Amino acid sequence: MSRKSSSVLLYNKKLNNNMRNFGMITESEWVGLSIKDAIEKATVEGFTHRIVEENGVGYMVTADLKADRINFRVSNNKVTAAYGG
Repeated sequence: MSRKSSSVLLYNKKLNNNMRNFGMITESEWVGLSIKDAIEKATVEGFTHRIVEENGVGYMVTADLKADRINFRVSNNKVTAAYGG
């Protein structure tokens, strides 16, 4: 097995097999939820999460992309935007 093939297999093993819809999300299913409810929903559906903006203040985040992560923008404890990565 080539080095590239083993890297791909290793990456695929790291992905959560319990992730809903292969990691694809629709923003409308998250917008309007309280951040607490959004985090619970993300966890149950196999995603990790991070808050990238809160009340108009953006946070410094890493530029890496993760198929099992949802990024939330939050205002007054409500999700205003959600996207994968």
